[in-house]
Amino acid sequence: MIKIQPAHSRIVKTEGPDRLELTCPPRGLISFGGFLLLIALAWIGGMVWVMLQIEEKVVQIGAGFLMLPPVMIAFAGIAMCAYRWSLERSAEEVLFRRGGLWGSTVKTWSAQDVSSFWVSALEDAGRCTLILGFRNGRSEELVLAKRDMEEDLQWVAAIMKDPKGARRTLPGTTRAAAEPVPRRSEPSVDPAAVAVRKFEGGVELRFLPLLDFRRRWGKLLEITVLGVAAILVASAILVRFCGTAYPMWITRVALGVWLLGIVGRFAILRQSTTIRVLDGQVAIVQNQYRGDHKFPVSDVEFVQTFRASGDTELQFLLKGKPKVRVLHDRPADELEWAARFLRVAIKGRAPEEVATMKIETAEGECQVCGEKMESRVVFCAKCRTPHHEECWSYVGTCSTFGCREIRFTRA
Repeated sequence: MIKIQPAHSRIVKTEGPDRLELTCPPRGLISFGGFLLLIALAWIGGMVWVMLQIEEKVVQIGAGFLMLPPVMIAFAGIAMCAYRWSLERSAEEVLFRRGGLWGSTVKTWSAQDVSSFWVSALEDAGRCTLILGFRNGRSEELVLAKRDMEEDLQWVAAIMKDPKGARRTLPGTTRAAAEPVPRRSEPSVDPAAVAVRKFEGGVELRFLPLLDFRRRWGKLLEITVLGVAAILVASAILVRFCGTAYPMWITRVALGVWLLGIVGRFAILRQSTTIRVLDGQVAIVQNQYRGDHKFPVSDVEFVQTFRASGDTELQFLLKGKPKVRVLHDRPADELEWAARFLRVAIKGRAPEEVATMKIETAEGECQVCGEKMESRVVFCAKCRTPHHEECWSYVGTCSTFGCREIRFTRA
């Protein structure tokens, strides 16, 4: 990997004694995004001119419909012009920021968990990707760019690969060499849309709105515009061929139904739920007036996921009471993770003094929850003890007494 910045690079490097930051500023109007914006504005101007010069109703309606594609192109051009990112590394953390037309996102990882950076070239697509690798074998894609930025990304990977600074110890405090590593959740295992908090004697799972993840904002806006455009184009074609015989209320009703569906989807994506297991009680708090639940931990027989009609939900089976059904329309893998995590939190785990060391295959039983390990299995990087991903996330370390390893592998 190259450690000399390419001559044509636009990336700005800011370095201090304890921190290194690399920033890729927005390309601005002098870019392909600016070219798209110019074409869109010219297209829109031409359609406006046609609407002003020709007074025929059909032509004006057609010109209005033809203005929808350049509006979408203009949004795409502005987004490309405004796209920016920065990567920052210190002794404590690695921080990645990405911003653009639809807002900005920030991701943070512990510097201890980061192993390396590298660049992967996608030959067929003519693109390359900057990838962040973790010590547990996981990886995450950070930046997707054209092949002309491959040298830039290779330089970024080479620079960010080296640790920066040194960990500082607070004055007057010493740490014994034999002190166990503090337990913590593994960010590369926990689902991105679930925030995990641990208390003394309890845990909390907060299911965040899905609208803020995987660019669902942009996708929902794109579906809205495309649906409205399709309805208007179909209406214009029917008006052209049927004339005044075509009832315009059909178009209005279709637009109303489509927009109501979009609003409903928006409401679903804005749903959030908090499940707290604390002081012998399970408390479930849901927004959008969907109702809250509270019941003793002793009433819970089992926590499971149930799939029906293509949707997955989380169910609490209670003794002598109707089951509690929550979290509809969430990803199935997220709910499966949450179900096992909550089973461990509700049932608790055996004391470490009586835990025995087991080196078993994926067909054995997990030392934390006692259930079969048929899928989603990770292995302690030190003693190779297998665990469920969710159980490792709950405990934070290897469950074998005396091991206390915080890293894991998948094979």
